[in-house]
Amino acid sequence: SSDLGSSVCAELQSRSGSWRILVCSTKSASAYAREWEGDAVADDEIFAKLKEVHAELAKAAAKSDVSCVWCGDYGIEPQMMLRDLDSDADLGWRTASATMLHADPWTSVSNHNHGKATDAILYGDGLNVLGVLGGLPTLVSQTAFLQSGYPSDHLLQLAVLAYAKKGQANGDSKNSHKRESDCDSDAW
Repeated sequence: SSDLGSSVCAELQSRSGSWRILVCSTKSASAYAREWEGDAVADDEIFAKLKEVHAELAKAAAKSDVSCVWCGDYGIEPQMMLRDLDSDADLGWRTASATMLHADPWTSVSNHNHGKATDAILYGDGLNVLGVLGGLPTLVSQTAFLQSGYPSDHLLQLAVLAYAKKGQANGDSKNSHKRESDCDSDAW
């Protein structure tokens, strides 16, 4: 079994019992180090731990036939991470924010990730994103952000997800904006 560092995963079931979802939240020690030590931590070091988590999620999803959600502070920008994940363990990952907003807005004001999108909610095949919390319109300083009363140096991430009807998943070029009517009634 791999050491997944700071990852917590749980399998959830809808109230009706008809849908199951595997949810994982991740923040590796190397992502913490990047925030406070900067370039002393290479992208490859951060990505190596993320690949391990991805492999474990892919195994669990294949074994249990569940849809997956993977959220966290990845320490690197999610589009870079998605580009380099193993295609043989493809779960159809997309970022909820990029699906809805056509971009991953900045999420961090930490010392070395200021203005970068290092936090995201990824969702896999079989799910639709119905809405996201879009972030702040302009980049602010760490001091201004913390003085506003927000208790973290990262923006809150929020997405509303629902199971897709067969052939109706959003996030790809053919189905980028599906309506709520294209989703099963069980929203997460």
